[in-house]
Amino acid sequence: MPARDAAMLVLLCLALYLPGLAAIPPLDRDEARFAQASRQMVETGDYIDIRFQETARHKKPAGAYWAQAASARLVAGDGPAPIWAYRIPSVLGAIAAVLLTRALAGLWLPARAATLAAALLASSVLLTAEAHMAKTDALLLATVVAAQLGLARAHAGRRGPGVWLPFWLGIGCGILVKGPVAPMVVGLAAAALWLAERRAGRAAGWLRALEPLKGAPVALAIALPWFVAVQLRTDGAFLESAVGGDMLPKLMGGVESHGAPPGYYALLAFATFWPGSLLLWPALAGAWRARAEPAVLFALCWLLPAWLVFEAAPTKLPHYVLPMYPALAILAAAWIARFEGFPALPRGTRGFALFWIALSAALAAAVAALAAAGVEPGAALADLATLEGAARRLGSAFEAAPAAFLAAPAALAAGIAGGLALRRGRPTVAALRAAALGGLFLVLLGQSTLPSLANIFVAPRIVAAARALDPAAGPLAASGFHEPSLVFLAGTGTRLVAPEGAARLLAERPGALAAVERRGAAAFAAEAARLGLAVETRATVSGLNYSNGRAVEIDLVARRDRP
Repeated sequence: MPARDAAMLVLLCLALYLPGLAAIPPLDRDEARFAQASRQMVETGDYIDIRFQETARHKKPAGAYWAQAASARLVAGDGPAPIWAYRIPSVLGAIAAVLLTRALAGLWLPARAATLAAALLASSVLLTAEAHMAKTDALLLATVVAAQLGLARAHAGRRGPGVWLPFWLGIGCGILVKGPVAPMVVGLAAAALWLAERRAGRAAGWLRALEPLKGAPVALAIALPWFVAVQLRTDGAFLESAVGGDMLPKLMGGVESHGAPPGYYALLAFATFWPGSLLLWPALAGAWRARAEPAVLFALCWLLPAWLVFEAAPTKLPHYVLPMYPALAILAAAWIARFEGFPALPRGTRGFALFWIALSAALAAAVAALAAAGVEPGAALADLATLEGAARRLGSAFEAAPAAFLAAPAALAAGIAGGLALRRGRPTVAALRAAALGGLFLVLLGQSTLPSLANIFVAPRIVAAARALDPAAGPLAASGFHEPSLVFLAGTGTRLVAPEGAARLLAERPGALAAVERRGAAAFAAEAARLGLAVETRATVSGLNYSNGRAVEIDLVARRDRP
């Protein structure tokens, strides 16, 4: 890969992923759980058994937690690190995935098309979102693309450490980050390539270039020690819980209200691969006819088998299909490279361009509605139910925080500029316009829109109100609002309790504060009265808990005799 292309892609990634990294508060629920568990590794020095407060987190292996803990220690030493410190591994994982995609696409495509494929992946809504969150998925993507790079080099007839080493490093690190996902995606791609070669009457001896006798021990050396250690530490409970309590239920039914029918990911890709989704229809429409091309064949073998598996699984979350998004980007770039030699748009492309403009307009409207719902603390979603109420809320929210609305026109501009260029038969121009304006939308969304949404970020305001009352206050007891972000922000000692438990903590710890959601106020007051405890409300925080869609009103309560 030319150094200039690598530098351009790194700068693009930094421009997309750094804005908002520190400004966006911890997100519920997965990110805050990951960050808090990683913080507890630093606090306790226990890097084997993963815990959120006292609860074991036997769902994912330790790889992402280790990366986050290392990042936090580099930033803050043994002290509490800010949320952005835990997000740095996701940023690095996303950048690595983009650069590896460029290297992989460059095996077959012209340099400009390979760089465009990497840029489309970098600017996708889904990868940009994952780069801003302290989770596993950006790191997982990097491991999958590394392994696919080794597989692609083997398929192209190459030999040596440059083939088998990235393949097995990707597999080993992928297992340590998210268990069987990376081996499944890569294994299905290898099997599909092997079948395609057999059907074409060609030998599949290229698989020997992966050298499993050399590479498999590398993968085992990466992943196996921790699995052995955690199994011994937990008396076998980790794998029992990870497989029987997490993975199998997701394969058998929709877990935690995340079920969806087959076809969910195909429809969602128009939004989550945006702005690159402008090219989805022409790229996919022409891919099967061009499947003899090495780039297209490899991308299809990467994309289709694993995508079908995820579509068939009952439990669906948007990020599950991220490991296949580099294949979408390669198909899009391959179509553009092919179009320059055969300038005829696939049937339906001009109509699809109109659909994409409408989709971009809907995205702009959704961001405006999000800003209207999220800017004003205590505002109710019911205000958006009528046209008059929505207009009033939009005006009020714009007056309070105009920067929250800057992303919406950028999304609309990307839709119009990209869609019209595609309709005119200029796909390269369309892709560049969509990526540039779509990137501007994502930057504004991360830096201006999301940090302005005080109404939906309730936990930071609870902690700010508590510290304003007393920076040295004892533990916070939270009743009725048990979101993980509150634990991360208020500290590991935060108690998530029933209303009666909050009253008992105030009785035991005179310096403590209780955050009592109004729905449990009667039970809290009854227990306080039973204990003979005089309490008073010192502050009130209201907002919208976006994790469950409920409006919340939380009183910060202290003992009346507390100074």
